Amino acid sequence: MPAYYPYAFLFLAAVLLSIAPLPLAVALSLGLIAIIGIPHGASDYLIARERYRARFGRLSMAVFFSAYLAIAALCLGIWLMMPVLALSAFLVLSAWHFAQSDRPAQEIPMTGVERLGRGLMPIAGPTLLFGDRVADIFLVLTPGADAGLVVGLTDLLQPLGLVALFALVIAAAKRWQQRQNWQVAELATLAVLPLLAPPLASFALYFAFIHSLRQIEKRKTQLRISSTRVYLQKTWLLSFGGIVVMAICGLNAASLPDAAISGVFIGLACLTVPHAILVPHD
Repeated sequence: MPAYYPYAFLFLAAVLLSIAPLPLAVALSLGLIAIIGIPHGASDYLIARERYRARFGRLSMAVFFSAYLAIAALCLGIWLMMPVLALSAFLVLSAWHFAQSDRPAQEIPMTGVERLGRGLMPIAGPTLLFGDRVADIFLVLTPGADAGLVVGLTDLLQPLGLVALFALVIAAAKRWQQRQNWQVAELATLAVLPLLAPPLASFALYFAFIHSLRQIEKRKTQLRISSTRVYLQKTWLLSFGGIVVMAICGLNAASLPDAAISGVFIGLACLTVPHAILVPHD
């Protein structure tokens, strides 16, 4: 199968989500984040067990889960008290996390320009053509905040989106010179998805099919797990719990799309912080 086929599928999915009714698009996007996105983080405890065991012995898992939940709870408290500050910090952390963890393979080095594009485009790219929709989502995620500050944050992201777009073009040109055609296809997908599909849909497609699937493959190697089936067996409990919560939000999307989006993304943000801080990423 040609290397660009999976990316052609992402383009088709982006088009379909862009023309779908809003409640359906929200529910499908949340479903992608849940079913494909959550399992990649459900192995955090397996990664941490190897790292923390030497230092904490039998208490390693208790220490890890206590720290994980404490950081998540702290993030939630900060978000409820200072939502614009919390959202801004989450966007910065997410861009850094994507830039650091989305390397295609250990044997394929990334330039700083490519890291910049990979980190910024999923976050800032949607503001280039869907600035109003991004602002609306940010307003949903920051209840009670000054609307001017939220719109200002969106405006700040637009030039960063242009920087990310140019960085991806430069990186793709270099990959083309190196005859890494599948990498050119991926970088082109990263550049175009936020310009083609609405913000929630483009993020869901990126998060599920590029970030999460790649992280699952890397973690299978790191944990010496032979197959995806074995990986899912080891992570099913935490994955199932997260998917149930997301499913409840998805069901609410039909009648309360704003509430569903708010609940999912604030929860995702609070879990992303310990996921990025406590767990080593290649």
